[in-house]
Amino acid sequence: MREEIQVGFHVFVAGRQDSIGGVRHLTPRLVIHIENGGEFAVSMDAVDAVHSQKVILNRDKLDQSLLEAIDHARDAEVRGL
Repeated sequence: MREEIQVGFHVFVAGRQDSIGGVRHLTPRLVIHIENGGEFAVSMDAVDAVHSQKVILNRDKLDQSLLEAIDHARDAEVRGL
């Protein structure tokens, strides 16, 4: 049995170590906030796993606009601080 998704859980993409954002709302779809990208609605079919307050998404089931936001989620960070 998989852990129930809750608002505030961190969101990851399978195969990546860094969090890409967090769960904002639960509707029939999962609404997530991507750092530097805004909010996106994701089908629950894209969720591969839920554990330890983490939601793991399957990259192959995400739309292109979300993938682009994920690729730029860390752009505003200052490296080395």
